[in-house]
Amino acid sequence: MMFNTLGWLRVKYPKEIKFSCVGCASCCRRSALLLPEDIERLSRVTGLNPEKFAVPVQGLEPYTHKLKRSGKACIFLKGNKCFVYPYRPLSCRFYPFILFQIGNEYVFIVDEKCRGLGRGSKLGREFFEKLLLEYLKWGSK
Repeated sequence: MMFNTLGWLRVKYPKEIKFSCVGCASCCRRSALLLPEDIERLSRVTGLNPEKFAVPVQGLEPYTHKLKRSGKACIFLKGNKCFVYPYRPLSCRFYPFILFQIGNEYVFIVDEKCRGLGRGSKLGREFFEKLLLEYLKWGSK
């Protein structure tokens, strides 16, 4: 785990990791975490009440819910395609990296089950800083 600062922010991220999406949709067969902003957007674009697609969770701040599943996959997955892809939750956009805030630190962990790990170029500080900045802007969209 590498440690870096982004201005006044402190961020930890996996060191020497490679990743490239292989389009397998296995990420859609996990429990995706939701921020309040994700719930608002998904409700707005789908017309669904949040209780139809989200389940409350505790102790996973800043996440407040997780996506419901239909069978073994996310309820928004049809075949191998996400039908809310342009509006997908931030945790889906970040996958296989999962962001947590612990005190004044932001920590990225990695889901080792992802088939795209070990492929592509090495990801460094700039990649994770960009993800963190996206998270910080997410609520203002």
